Amino acid sequence: MNYTVKDNFLPEELYQITLSIMKEKGFLNTENDYLQFNGKRSSLKNRYYITKNSPEKEQEIANFFNEKYSVPNTYLKLEFANDRPGFFLNKHSDHPEKRLVIIVYVEGPKHTGTTFQIKDNIEKLDFIPNRGVIFKPDDTSTYNPNENFHWVERIDDTRRTLVVNWVDKDSWRETENCYA
Repeated sequence: MNYTVKDNFLPEELYQITLSIMKEKGFLNTENDYLQFNGKRSSLKNRYYITKNSPEKEQEIANFFNEKYSVPNTYLKLEFANDRPGFFLNKHSDHPEKRLVIIVYVEGPKHTGTTFQIKDNIEKLDFIPNRGVIFKPDDTSTYNPNENFHWVERIDDTRRTLVVNWVDKDSWRETENCYA
């Protein structure tokens, strides 16, 4: 798994739309969700996805990714992540059913970026607004969850990210949360 970092990732107008929508959505999760959080985003009860039923401004975000990236035989899955103090992600490797992942840093403190470990190399990225972190999970033939990891250390302030995944159409089962 290699990753690429691109600053000023979204066009400024789309970045401002994304930030505005995320602030408007506020906190979908309660403080209790984070007090009992287990280091996996899936344990959060109230997650917000952009789908074909989302408002037009949110669909503009999805259309940007559909126009810019072509990932054959996949569904586009976009999630607003308004993380609260107490949030963290355990060391993990993304599942190979995800063909491409982009994490767009929207708003948060500099020290809340993602840490990547690829073999013995560890690098913590600064959280810079409108930074895109792009990576392809290891494919099934080279997938080794004990070799390549990434994680987020426990945060003590609000952290907003747009999590974008292209997931395999043939094996991904949670299609109700996809922009399909």
